[in-house]
Amino acid sequence: MFNQSANETSLDKDFQSRRESSRRNHDICVSVIDGVTVPVENWSTGGVLLSCDERTYALGKVMDVALKFKISNDIVDVHALARVIRKSNGHVAMKFEQITSAAKNGFQRVIDDYTASEFANSQMH
Repeated sequence: MFNQSANETSLDKDFQSRRESSRRNHDICVSVIDGVTVPVENWSTGGVLLSCDERTYALGKVMDVALKFKISNDIVDVHALARVIRKSNGHVAMKFEQITSAAKNGFQRVIDDYTASEFANSQMH
C-alpha cells in the first residue's frame, strides 16, 4: 500500500512538470467568445478551461478569446487566439496559439494584483 501512494505521488509530480504554466482558479474572470460570455473554471498563461456546453465547440477550432479579469481597481482585458484541444461533459479546454506582449502584460497585471492583495491580507491578521 505504501508503494502505491508513492507511485501516485510520483505520477502527480510528473504530470505537473509537463505543464508549461500553473493553473489559476482564484481570480475573478470570464471569457467572451463570439460575443457570448462564458465562465472560466481556471486559466494559465498557456490556456483556459471553460465551463460551458461543449457541444458548441469543435475540436481543433481556433477562436479569438477575450478574458476579462476583475482586479482591485480595474478590469483587465486579455485577448488571444486559442485552439480547442479537449472537450468533456460541461467543459472545454483551449490552448493559446500565440501570446502577444500586450496579453503577457495583462496576465502579469492579474498575477501581480493577486500577489499584492494576498500580501496585504496577510499583514492584517
